[in-house]
Amino acid sequence: MLGSCYFVCPGITAAAAGGYRFSADHISTQNSYAIGQEEGGAYNIAIAYLTAWQGPVTEEMDPYGDGVTPEGLSPVKHVQEVQIAEDKDFDAIKEMIYRYGAVQSSIYMDMGGTKVTSEYYDPENTSYYYNGEDEVNHDILIIGWDDDYPAENFTKTPSKNGAFLCQNSWGEGFGDGGRFYVAYDDTQIGRNCVAYTRIDGMDNYDHLYQTDLCGWVGNMGYKKESLLVCKRLYGR
Repeated sequence: MLGSCYFVCPGITAAAAGGYRFSADHISTQNSYAIGQEEGGAYNIAIAYLTAWQGPVTEEMDPYGDGVTPEGLSPVKHVQEVQIAEDKDFDAIKEMIYRYGAVQSSIYMDMGGTKVTSEYYDPENTSYYYNGEDEVNHDILIIGWDDDYPAENFTKTPSKNGAFLCQNSWGEGFGDGGRFYVAYDDTQIGRNCVAYTRIDGMDNYDHLYQTDLCGWVGNMGYKKESLLVCKRLYGR
């Protein structure tokens, strides 16, 4: 299994704009980070690939898992805007879901590959609650929420009711047709949250002027608004 959940999630989101099924193979071989498919990826790789117009291409153009990526494929959509929420800002995440339909989030998933069960996952209620300290290792889509989802529906009881409804990338055999609930109290849900908020057709602009093919990789500062903001300007 290729580590492509970081792209399946924005792919599902973007597909809502036009009914496309996008290629996970293409992003894992044609991004600018020069890492192997087996090494997985991260949300910032997906952002860089999409906003650089390196993709997306459709699954038909570059099928999953065949080990071959044709040269010279052109994207079928232009991603023009991405919004990133502060970690664990559940109000902002809910607002983004309401406005844009889905939000990509990182979590720690104690399942995957040959491991199909977990002490943190209840298959009867299709619910998941991880309360450990491991770092994120998987991306999913948050597609809804229920503030009254019962705490007793999890294998371990969180401190309060409430859960996000999430879409996984493991097919319809997981959860309820691919969907499952993640507790608000989960250690990692709500981290690295991304919404793809403007997805245009191919005729919006003729050229893209940029040099940072790896996109945003981090930032530092004092979290003060009274700072100078700079940007690069490009001409023809």
